Amino acid sequence: MKWVHITVLRVHKPCSGSTLPCCTSSYANPAITVEYQVYVNGESVYTLEHSTVSNLMCAPSCGWESCNTLPIDLHFGYCPCSGGGAGSESGMYFSGQLDEWRVWNGFRTQVQIQDLMKTSLTVDKEGFLGNPTSIQINQYNYISNAAILLLYSMDYTCPDSAGSQCAVSQMYPVYPTNNQPWSLATATAIFTVNTDSTGAMLWETAIDTMGIMSMSSSRVRVNPVKGPGFYQASMMLSFSNGTGLAPVDFLIHVVNATYDSEKQAYKLCGCAPYVGNSYIPKLRVLAKVAPWNGNFLMYSPYLTQYKDITDFTYPSFIQIVAGYHFNMQFYGVDFVRPNEVSTVSFLYTSSIPEMRFSLSNQGNSSTLEASWTPCRKDVGSHVICVSAIDCEGPTVASATSQMQCVKIEVIASASPQWYNFSSDSYTLYMGKLFQMGVQAFENNMLASVSIALNNKLPYAVLKSLVVNQVSTTANSVTSSSEFSWTPAHDMGAFSGLICFSAVDDGAACPLEQKQRQSATKCVLLTVIRCQYTVRQGQQLQEIATIFSNNWMNLWSLNSNIRHPDFLPDGGEQIYVGHMYRALKHDTIGTVAKRMGMTRDQIALLNWDLRSKVNMSIDFELVPNQEICVIPDSCKGMTATVYSSLTFADPKSLAEQLIGV
Repeated sequence: MKWVHITVLRVHKPCSGSTLPCCTSSYANPAITVEYQVYVNGESVYTLEHSTVSNLMCAPSCGWESCNTLPIDLHFGYCPCSGGGAGSESGMYFSGQLDEWRVWNGFRTQVQIQDLMKTSLTVDKEGFLGNPTSIQINQYNYISNAAILLLYSMDYTCPDSAGSQCAVSQMYPVYPTNNQPWSLATATAIFTVNTDSTGAMLWETAIDTMGIMSMSSSRVRVNPVKGPGFYQASMMLSFSNGTGLAPVDFLIHVVNATYDSEKQAYKLCGCAPYVGNSYIPKLRVLAKVAPWNGNFLMYSPYLTQYKDITDFTYPSFIQIVAGYHFNMQFYGVDFVRPNEVSTVSFLYTSSIPEMRFSLSNQGNSSTLEASWTPCRKDVGSHVICVSAIDCEGPTVASATSQMQCVKIEVIASASPQWYNFSSDSYTLYMGKLFQMGVQAFENNMLASVSIALNNKLPYAVLKSLVVNQVSTTANSVTSSSEFSWTPAHDMGAFSGLICFSAVDDGAACPLEQKQRQSATKCVLLTVIRCQYTVRQGQQLQEIATIFSNNWMNLWSLNSNIRHPDFLPDGGEQIYVGHMYRALKHDTIGTVAKRMGMTRDQIALLNWDLRSKVNMSIDFELVPNQEICVIPDSCKGMTATVYSSLTFADPKSLAEQLIGV
C-alpha cells in the first residue's frame, strides 16, 4: 500500500459517581477506566479496556517515579524511562517510517477520522474544529470540541542543515510553532521519508507508467531513474485464464549503495540515514536440492551439504512431497568495519501457517532455518519470502537485504511401480527349483517400498535382496526380492496366478492418517504334469515310492534309462506316468477303474483334479482333457472298451464292474 493510517483513541472514562475524568495535578488518583481504540485506515480493528492508575496529560507510557520530572506528555515509539510500569522496557523503538503525527485533545468519531485522514491540515484556518491557536487547552476541552495539540509533518519540516532526510528528533512541528512545550523522545535511528518535487512522501506516479519497470519470466525489473528513495509499483494479477483480476500495490526502497566485488556485498554511502552502517546485509538461500528436468529443484535430504540456490529463486521452484519433512536455510551476514558490532535477524512472510522457523546467531551472521511437513491438503504452490536486516545499535539505522522469495511446489506422493518382468507366464517342473527376481520402485526418494507375496504356496519363499535403494539422480527408491519355489511331487498340473504387492510407507503430516499406496503384479505359473526332476543321488526305487508306483513301471516309462540301477543325472526330467486323453463321458471313476488306480492316486498326479475328486468320483472329464495316470496291469481292465474280444476270466474284477 502507498501508506497506512493508524489512529489510537485513548479515552478516560469517569470515576464512580463523577461525570468528569479523574485527573488532577496530583499523582495520587483513584483507579479510573481507560479505553484504547485502534483504527487502521479508518476502520476499528482493536479495543482494549482496563483499569489503571493514570493521569491525563501526565506521561502515561512511563513509570511515574522516573518520569514525573520530564516535560513530556506522550511518547511515540520510544520510552527513555527505566522505572517500573509500562515504560520499563527502556530503549524500545518504533520500526518503520513516518509521514505525519497528529495529536488531538478530545474524542474523534470514526466519521471524523475517515474524513480527515487524507486531508492536509491547516491549523490556523478559522472554523477548523475550533481554531487551536485561540482555544485554551485543558482536560475539559473534549466535552465541547476536539482541538489539535500537536502536528508533525515528516514531508517538509527537516532543518535546512539536515537535507532532505533527517532524524525525527530534529523535526520542527507544524504546530505549535513557537514556545513549543514538546520534546520528541526518539532515537536518531528513526528517519523521515524522501519526497518528490511536489512534496509528496512517495513518487506521484507508479513506476510502471513511468516506463522504468519491465517484466520477464515473472520478474519485475526496476530502473530507479530518480535515484534513491521509495518507488510505488502497481500491478494487476489474475489466474492463468485471466479471471480473478486484482490490483496489487507495493513499495520498492532504493538505497544509495555501491557494489563491493571483494565482499560481494553492497556498501552503503555513509550518508543519512545510514551513518555508522557500512554494508547492506547479504542474504543467501540454502537447501539440499538436486536439479531436476532443467526447470526446478527436487528436495534431496540425502545430500550431505546444503547448496546455494540464491540465484534459483522465484519463479523457479523446489518440489517436495506431501507427508515428508522438508527444511531449508536462509543465511544472512553483515560486513562491518573495525569497532562495529552488528547482529543479523530476518523479516519473513510465508503462505504456510504450519512452517516453523528457528534462528541461530553467530556474531555478525545468522541462520534462519525453515522446516515443514506438508499435508495432502497442501498439494499446490506456496511461497516464502525472507529479508536479512542488521542491527548496529539504537542510534544507527538498520539496512535490509534484497528480499528472496522461494516457491515451494508440493506434489502428492507417487504410487509404487514394478519394473517389467521377463515374462508373464512360466513353466515349472515337479522337484525343480524355480527362481525369479521382482523389483519395485517409487518416484520419490524419500519413500520406502516393501514387497510381499500375496499367495500362500507350499514351501515358497520370498527373500529380500535390496531394501530401499535411493537414486538421487532418478529421484526414486527401489526394492528387490527373489521368489523361490520347488513344486512338490503332488503339484503336477498346478496352474495359477502368483501375485506380488509393492507397498510404500504412506507417510503423512502429523494432522493426517497414513495412506499406504500399493501396486500389484501377477504372473502365471504352470507345473508340467507327469514329469519329475530327479535330485542328485535319487534312484528309481525311491522316486517310484514317492508316486505310489514301482520301479519297473517307472523304468518302462523312460526308455532313455538303459538300466534300472542306472542313476539319472541330478536335474534330469523323467516321466512318472502316462498321459491319458479323456473320451466323451469319461469320469474320474471310470478312468481310475480302467487303469486299476485309486481316487487318491488320480488326485496325487493331477493337482487340477484334486478338488473335483474330493467332490465326486463321478465328475465327468472334458473330452480330450489330458490327465496323468499310472496303469496297474494287475488291477486294471484286461480289455479296452473298443475290443471285439470277449473274456470269461472271473478274476477280472474291473471288467465285471463295468459290465464288459
